[in-house]
Amino acid sequence: MDTLLRIDTADSGSYLLAVEAQSRRVADKLNSWTYYLAHLYAKYELPPILLVLCQDKSTASWAAAPIRIGLPTHTSIAVFPLVLGPDNLPAITDPEEAARD
Repeated sequence: MDTLLRIDTADSGSYLLAVEAQSRRVADKLNSWTYYLAHLYAKYELPPILLVLCQDKSTASWAAAPIRIGLPTHTSIAVFPLVLGPDNLPAITDPEEAARD
């Protein structure tokens, strides 16, 4: 995990944002991400959200796939990463618009 932030909101309480920059497919990351989220939830008793930042479409597609742990007939843990990549995040081309946003 590259960054961990606690986010406090007025409406829905607090949560943890675990940010991971991912430049390529790394099979062990799927296990790591599941561990990170379970550990954060157990330690801080706050819901964790995994945000994966990807530079290319292939890595973003791989990272966005759900991670399911359990038997084929019963999922015990499911992880659904929130992924930002070239397909779903427009390029920032206008500094003034970015400043307003």
